[in-house]
Amino acid sequence: MSSRGGLGGAQIRLGPVATPKVIKQLLIATAVVFVVQRLFGIGGGTTFLEEYGALDGTQFFRGLLWQPLTRLFLHSEFWHLAGNMFILWMFGSSVAERWGSRRFLWLYLGAGVLGGILQVIGEGLLFLAGSELPFFVWGSRSLGASGAVYTVMAMYALSFPRRSINLLFVPLEFEAIWLIPIAIGMELGFPSPGVSHEAHIIGILLGWIAMRLFGDDGRRLVIKRKPKPRSPHLRVVEDDGPIYH
Repeated sequence: MSSRGGLGGAQIRLGPVATPKVIKQLLIATAVVFVVQRLFGIGGGTTFLEEYGALDGTQFFRGLLWQPLTRLFLHSEFWHLAGNMFILWMFGSSVAERWGSRRFLWLYLGAGVLGGILQVIGEGLLFLAGSELPFFVWGSRSLGASGAVYTVMAMYALSFPRRSINLLFVPLEFEAIWLIPIAIGMELGFPSPGVSHEAHIIGILLGWIAMRLFGDDGRRLVIKRKPKPRSPHLRVVEDDGPIYH
């Protein structure tokens, strides 16, 4: 995927102009955890990290409360890791530039943790109601950073809605704001087994909420307040004497 824009004519580039330090740190940390997964996973079966680090509603409500955080750094296989990290690098770099490293880190981790909690709550409620849906499957193990990554992607689309996006191998160009309906349409229209579609949808929703609450740079809490009534004051007019109002 490439983005096009800039002054002085069309300019095509692959990825962002610069990669902020926080993005590099997240990419490295996630890659290191994946290598550890592979080292301890030789011989097949679920690794210790996946057993206790992946998000599982039954385990979460039994006290494994760290799982919404640890699942962000666990991935099932290389292409799962590569896809999430590519999207984080592609769209997260511009968002991190606006938010700053510290705020972006809190955004990324916070969205991942909150998204995981909402996911297991949804799974639990549907399980108690006896409903069966392709999404929110109780007892399924979820791992990967895609929930937080989709939050970042949604925030990119809302922050830079008119930026053009080009697909590398498909002759298709569209404005960034279309990333959101395209992603939602893909999740709802083409559900695939083994994919945590609910994590993606929740991630997009959290991206929209973050923009509404903190603005496009994360520097302010956006709350509409009623204007304070103006206090009475004394104004003196030389010709007419004092006027109170």
